Parts: sequence; C-alpha cells; structure tokens
Amino acid sequence: MESTNEGTTFHGSSTGDFDYTQDPTSYHVTADLGGSPVEIIAIGSDSWTKMGEKWVQSERDDVDDASDPYAQVDEALDEAESVTFVGEQDHAGSRAGVYEVVLRLDADDSDELTDPDLPESVTLQLWLDSEDRVVKMTGSFVIGGEKDSSETVLSAFDEPVMIEAPAAADVR
Repeated sequence: MESTNEGTTFHGSSTGDFDYTQDPTSYHVTADLGGSPVEIIAIGSDSWTKMGEKWVQSERDDVDDASDPYAQVDEALDEAESVTFVGEQDHAGSRAGVYEVVLRLDADDSDELTDPDLPESVTLQLWLDSEDRVVKMTGSFVIGGEKDSSETVLSAFDEPVMIEAPAAADVR
C-alpha cells in the first residue's frame, strides 16, 4: 500500500504491508506526517507505535485500524450516502471499475465532527479490479476554504508478507 495526502491542512505519505489472512488484519505502516515520521505495527490485539527511537506498546483499538485501507473502505461504504458506477479505466496495466462514493458528514452523529469548516459531504473514487478488490482510492475535499486530496494505491495482493512485533529491547 502506498498513500499520499496533499493540501494545506495536511500533507503526508505512507507505505505499508497488510496480512489479510489474519483476523484482525496484521499490518506494518511507515508514515511521514508532515515531516514527523511514525511507524505502526498491529498484530492480534496488540499494536506498537514508534515516533522517535523507541516503540510504545498498547492495546489495539479503532484508531489503529484507521491505518488499514480496507477498514477505511468498509467504514466508508457503511456510511455512504450514494455509490455510483462511473465506468472503467486502466490501472496498473489492467481494467478497473471506478465507483464514486459520497459520504455525508453529519456532525449530529459524531463528537469528532464538530468543526464548522468541515464540508457537508466528501466524494471518494474507488477503483476495483476484476476480483472486486480495491486497487486505488482517491478523494479531494475543501476544509476551511483549503483544498486537500488523498490517493491510496494497493497492490501485490497475493504476495506473502511477514508482520513481526518489534524486538522487546526496542519497546518502552
């Protein structure tokens, strides 16, 4: 997985490996959040976060799963106001079905959505391959008059990955 976010309110990028054969999904993500590097590893009910020299271990929660693109897609589809098939486009040498997903941001439903500068809705585009796997998702939106955009590309679906906890000596 490779992800980029660009705009005036947030800028960053991340890469990661995900093991969807595990339940819950295990993953290792490395991100640069506006010049601040962070790593997150999640295995089973545990997660480790590294912002600096040492890892900090904690119990896995919903915040950890925000790093998982498929968890994000599942949540988006659960909250979708509409999903529309747009057509097909080339993606990484294959045809992909492109869908437009409109998410309504309702401040009454969440304590997190209290900023009056948030848009009423956000539109995402999802690219699905011939096996209905999300291979790309993009979005652009305006917050407080400033435009932000994001793009996530998923690949190497059937390649084995090894997600391991950090060495005990590296954990606070």
